[in-house]
Amino acid sequence: MYRASETAPVSPASVHTVVEMLRVAKLTRQYMQLAVWEAGLHAGQDELLDVLADTPLSFSAVADQVGIRSATLSKMIDRMVEKGLVERVKSLDDRRKMDVVLTPEGAEVQRLVRAIWERTEREVFGELSSSEIQQTLESLTTLHSQLKVRLRRLR
Repeated sequence: MYRASETAPVSPASVHTVVEMLRVAKLTRQYMQLAVWEAGLHAGQDELLDVLADTPLSFSAVADQVGIRSATLSKMIDRMVEKGLVERVKSLDDRRKMDVVLTPEGAEVQRLVRAIWERTEREVFGELSSSEIQQTLESLTTLHSQLKVRLRRLR
């Protein structure tokens, strides 16, 4: 981890981007929690359903794609199994391991999640031009990649 003694002094003005990014991240999570609540989901469960849309995945693959630790994922999957949205199945590649797969009900909720995401995108980005939306997407994609690499180094 970083130590204050190892870093140069920082002026408050130079951290404006990080402060704004934290604010946007917090507001986005709050907004999405309210949006996915109509599907009976909690924060992060919408993302889990999305990554499982196409194929069964191993726990580690799901954790990596959703960006959470395996222990957190296990609790999330337990809750979603109870709701009948996902199930654990033996891996076709290695019968000693378990994969996670959407149930038919989970696939229905996943379609609802996509509709919620599309509506949310229109609500949040509706006032921006196509080029502004594209520029925002490119910047967010770059930030995501950079943060993912740095976080792996710190864990």
